Amino acid sequence: MIILFSLLSSASATPIHGGELAGTFQDSAYTLPKGDVRLQIILPSSYGVTDTIEVSTAPLGLLSGPNASAEFQLFADDKQAVSVRPTASILWDGTTLSTGASAIYTLGGPETNRLNVSIGANYTTLVDDPSLISAISVGYDLNLNDRSMLQFNALVDPVTSINEDGFSGQVNIGYTRAWKVYRLQVGVVTINSGVVQETLDEFEIDLNFPGVLPLPYILMWWRI
Repeated sequence: MIILFSLLSSASATPIHGGELAGTFQDSAYTLPKGDVRLQIILPSSYGVTDTIEVSTAPLGLLSGPNASAEFQLFADDKQAVSVRPTASILWDGTTLSTGASAIYTLGGPETNRLNVSIGANYTTLVDDPSLISAISVGYDLNLNDRSMLQFNALVDPVTSINEDGFSGQVNIGYTRAWKVYRLQVGVVTINSGVVQETLDEFEIDLNFPGVLPLPYILMWWRI
């Protein structure tokens, strides 16, 4: 019965579209089609205002302050696309402001295999410790069929790597499965263990981690 339900659900699934991948390891330069909604629990949810403009906000994030982002598709055909995404958020008490922007280039169609390259930066103003985070990301979306996909991604933070005199980045792999409106991605992320190790050393806990740690990853969203 469970297998039959899974097959029936899969048969009526809408194909995975490149515009619904925000929050996954690598978004594409395609935006949500006009009128479509991507609903996520923690990460920003989005709405396709037009076929080339997408707006987003994190509903749970509104508890701490207003937040918004948008993606503007500058160019797209069935083989490639270019978009830019500005973001902004602020705490209700006004003590912390975060602004950023990124540019994304995608080689491949919205429902085919895709190579995605993005570059961006985010600046956060804290009372005593402002910070700048940058990101250069390269990823590949391998569509196994229109309802399942593998994502491969590598990311580096040049600014942090230079300031901390060491590599800051990660490598990720994930598998996405689509049902009628529900999507689920599971995968593995790698993170630098430096901060974890420093915390353990501070509390004099005799436990040594390797330089890179693999961690499980799960993301779910609904495309309506």
